[in-house]
Amino acid sequence: MRFDPIESHEIDRWLLELRAQTGVRWGKSEVIRELLRMARASDGILRDALAARAKRAGA
Repeated sequence: MRFDPIESHEIDRWLLELRAQTGVRWGKSEVIRELLRMARASDGILRDALAARAKRAGA
């Protein structure tokens, strides 16, 4: 997955904040994998949020 330079910097900063909060050092690919797992969760919360955002973006 490719990110533009600004987006990449923002993600790196967010990952540092996540690491400071949790003590866990994840790379971008690990975070993306975990977000995809969460999107497939049975409660559907993240999936529904993504679907709503997709609908707004397509409008």
